[in-house]
Amino acid sequence: MAFYSILYEKGKRDKNEDTVAIHKFTTLDGEVIMALVCDGCGGMDMGECASGYMTECIEDWFYLELPDRVRSGTGRRGIARDLKNRIFKAHEELRRYGAGIGKMLGTTLTVFLSVKDKYLILQSGDSAAYSIAAGSKCLTARHAEGGRLTRCMGSGKYNAPSMTLGHVKEGSAFLLVSDGMCHTLGETDYCGALSPRKIKDADAASRGLRTLADAAIRRGETDNISAVYLHF
Repeated sequence: MAFYSILYEKGKRDKNEDTVAIHKFTTLDGEVIMALVCDGCGGMDMGECASGYMTECIEDWFYLELPDRVRSGTGRRGIARDLKNRIFKAHEELRRYGAGIGKMLGTTLTVFLSVKDKYLILQSGDSAAYSIAAGSKCLTARHAEGGRLTRCMGSGKYNAPSMTLGHVKEGSAFLLVSDGMCHTLGETDYCGALSPRKIKDADAASRGLRTLADAAIRRGETDNISAVYLHF
């Protein structure tokens, strides 16, 4: 990874229920990179707690379990199974906690993980991940219908995150966004502001993300707006 940038915008909400993170460790074969965006479900209780707890659980897995998997040569699908198991455990922990206090806690989830020159993405909810090169392409499914989530973590029946696999190419970029970034913006906006051809460093990426957030707010967005940009 050449550089990255993060946007964390409260927008017009009283508090920010999103959580964003980026982490990496280095092996003899290269970097292992993880980025994620979790968006606490606004129609439920304690969204910031749900998104923060899910993020913390995945961060623990990344540093405590994943290095051994990488050293042993575990492939992407095996790593994805391990990560899904940890996500399921966090889902159940949030669900039981909510039941114990009489509340419902939920969060969307988009996780990007690259090992050597390959990546996997796990997705639940209406946040999203995009690849950005000459154009912009959405890499994730949208689990929502009629303004209601059909899949999230921490509340209700567990539905495993959907998975996307691909290759990381030199000069490519990836964008993870909460739904506040994609309600009013589209692929043309992302490519225009963050094309790898013109984004040469982290400062330029930060300006591009700020441009997108300002455009979303001008178009009427009132939700939290969060994003992670990765440039390889």
